[in-house]
Amino acid sequence: MNDKPIRVAQVLAGAEHGGAENFFVRLVSGLNERPQIDEKAFIRNHDHRVQSLRNNGVETEGFKFGGKLDFLGRKAYRKSLSSWRPDIVMTWMGRASIITPTPTTTCW
Repeated sequence: MNDKPIRVAQVLAGAEHGGAENFFVRLVSGLNERPQIDEKAFIRNHDHRVQSLRNNGVETEGFKFGGKLDFLGRKAYRKSLSSWRPDIVMTWMGRASIITPTPTTTCW
């Protein structure tokens, strides 16, 4: 049996305020308390959400998650995601899913 925690990348490119975004913070914070899970949140850089997650002990990194022409932001996100080497990538809503590379294109 493997005693290593499962590495889960939680990716949200959501709005500054909203119900799904609030649920994300509550769920990710709650899951972070489980020793079987090693989580990192990759989110749109809204300071209040970054700080909420960090205050709850969740390793968090903020990104611009701009539109289709945000090549630098997309590259920075993908590099960070790849270097963290998650076992599972959980994307929340369309924008996060669109910019996340598929398993066949990743280095992890």
